[in-house]
This record gives sequence, C-alpha cells and structure tokens, in this order.
Amino acid sequence: MTHPNSVHSLDAQTLFRQAFPATREPRLEAYKAGVLAAIRFRLGEAERIDCPYRAGSVWADAFHAGADEGHVIARNALREVSK
Repeated sequence: MTHPNSVHSLDAQTLFRQAFPATREPRLEAYKAGVLAAIRFRLGEAERIDCPYRAGSVWADAFHAGADEGHVIARNALREVSK
C-alpha cells in the first residue's frame, strides 16, 4: 500500500488517489468507498462515516475494512504534516 511520504496540502481525494495507484491490486467499490469516507471524516470534510450498505452484508464488511485503511492513511498523512 502506498501512503504519501510528504503531504503539503491535505485533501481526501488526493490521499485517496495516492492510496489506489493503477498498479495496486483491485478492490471492491464498497472497500474504496470506506477508505474515502474515513479519510474525509479524519480530515474534517465529513461529520461522520455513514455506511450505505445493509449491516452484516459482505458489502458492509468491505466498507468497514476500507474505512480501517482510510483511518490509517489519514492518520499517517496528518502525522507527516505535523512534522
């Protein structure tokens, strides 16, 4: 997984694009939606993370797994900016 080494201006779309380069193994759209939702939340671009999928479904599981990665991406980027 590629995370930004140097982040000058934090925005969710930039971090998301960096996390999913063309060379990365494909992921479900639900997973990627979770990644983006968590990044947006952590950067203050969204008030909360709303999962659009039915609880207990494979899609909801993928969304939440993606959100876990999104939290890591945002946390690392915020840490980098604060250096």
